[in-house]
Amino acid sequence: MASNSRPWYSIHARRVYLCALLASSACGVSGMAPPRNDRPLDPAASVGDAAQPEPPIIFDSLPNGMKSGENGLEAEFHTPPTLPSLTVAEVDELLRTARDLGLPSEYIKSGCHDRAHLLWLALPTSLRAKVGKVWILSPSVLTLAVTTPITIKNSQDTPRWGYHVAVAYRAGDATYVVDSTVPHSLEQSYSARKWLDEYSVPYGSLTVLLRPELYLFYSNIVPEKYYKKVADEDKTDDKRGVRAKCEKCEKFEEAPVLSNTTQKELMNTGEFFKYEGLSQKEMFLEKAVARDEVAASILRDSAGCEWSSLVSKPGALLDVLGGAGEVPAACKPFAKRFSERISHWHEVVSGPAK
Repeated sequence: MASNSRPWYSIHARRVYLCALLASSACGVSGMAPPRNDRPLDPAASVGDAAQPEPPIIFDSLPNGMKSGENGLEAEFHTPPTLPSLTVAEVDELLRTARDLGLPSEYIKSGCHDRAHLLWLALPTSLRAKVGKVWILSPSVLTLAVTTPITIKNSQDTPRWGYHVAVAYRAGDATYVVDSTVPHSLEQSYSARKWLDEYSVPYGSLTVLLRPELYLFYSNIVPEKYYKKVADEDKTDDKRGVRAKCEKCEKFEEAPVLSNTTQKELMNTGEFFKYEGLSQKEMFLEKAVARDEVAASILRDSAGCEWSSLVSKPGALLDVLGGAGEVPAACKPFAKRFSERISHWHEVVSGPAK
């Protein structure tokens, strides 16, 4: 069940951010207890199996700084949804839909929000209203002070994520997750606790349950007042993955002396967005999933396509796949597949609700 009170873990999260900002060894960060969601896991019990009950996971609350973004999301979207318990038949339908979609699982450097949202859109209308999404937000997207990402345990070529998200549902008293990154979760009920244990989640992360309509999370643009003005030129700084644009700016100082107000404003920032407006018009979701499929194909056999050098850079690969320039001969099959898969996924996204 979601908690509406401020958990002790959020207090420790704020402490991590403040300690990092002040670079103080007296804060005792290294001696902190592990986050509660990283406790040792019990074997996952199947739906309806009371033999090995799992303690219900307690999700974090969104910080107040995230609840009043400029995108104007309704307050209800910042409140954890109350998910009904699915029947065995509904769980079977959810997992079958996830398997039948054929979401790419071989290439997972980016696009978790696209895959999760695509699964939600593919569900029958009756099921869409009964599921949510679980978001893991690392400190690297919550503050300028910490850059530690989320990674996959026991993986030699693990991606480095600022956040991760997957579709969630309830069955009995437990919360379960469907995530194409974890193929087992498409075959049988996979508890949220076991899902969290698949990843190395940094101290100071937040794990929140939110409504499924939320598609994308962006760190906030750093306010212009935190930059020095220069009279002769305009500059743009991209500080640790945080988008920052302003008129006539200098680089943000590496160790700025911040007031208490500034420290508070730079913690727990970021906004959630629905799949609408520009993102929907430009088909962000369809293009991203099509790119992941093409990237997986290139990894299996590049056939001499020079784009193989871009597979490690999802954004750059998407640029060339969707670009207007001349396509190298060896890459034309991949460009064709990209176009075909965009059309396929667009039909799924915009198809009639079942």
